[in-house]
Amino acid sequence: MARYSPSLKHRIPEHSGFTTVELLAVLAIIGTLIGLLLPAVQRARESGRQAQCSNNQKNIGLALTNYQQAKRLFPAGNEQVTGRFHAWSSYILPFLERSDVAGRIDFMKPWDDPGGNAAIADINIPAYACPSGMKMFPGKQDYGGVLGAWIDGDGNVLLTAVENGGAGRSKMVALGCVDLP
Repeated sequence: MARYSPSLKHRIPEHSGFTTVELLAVLAIIGTLIGLLLPAVQRARESGRQAQCSNNQKNIGLALTNYQQAKRLFPAGNEQVTGRFHAWSSYILPFLERSDVAGRIDFMKPWDDPGGNAAIADINIPAYACPSGMKMFPGKQDYGGVLGAWIDGDGNVLLTAVENGGAGRSKMVALGCVDLP
């Protein structure tokens, strides 16, 4: 029931507030704005992840260059000659400012030796993990290198069993390894 104001001579409603239709309209507008904003936020996040990925690859490239300047050769893709199978990524750790991890690796034992190297192989190195990667697991490494051939001290190109009799060929693309038909 409405009251009358003697001075204004009109009705004053007893309860003021939003109607259900007004609330639904406001909620629809807010929902539409959020729907328009979410893709922009996702694009900004992915752009940041792409920048981080590019930065990771740049740091890996700098570490490889610094390794080459210090040792006068690039690290082997995979140390298959000795049977220890340490990858290039373990040799450049000191040049990625991860001397703490590199100092714990026993390069005289296989990379997955249960006596110590296996636990170190499970350490996640942020520079080796793609920020857009869907899964994270111990020892994840998204960036790879060529494992197919290496050059010995005399300049001879040595091939692995995979290249001589494997199912596919490999070709280096930036810092990743792509299988070809």
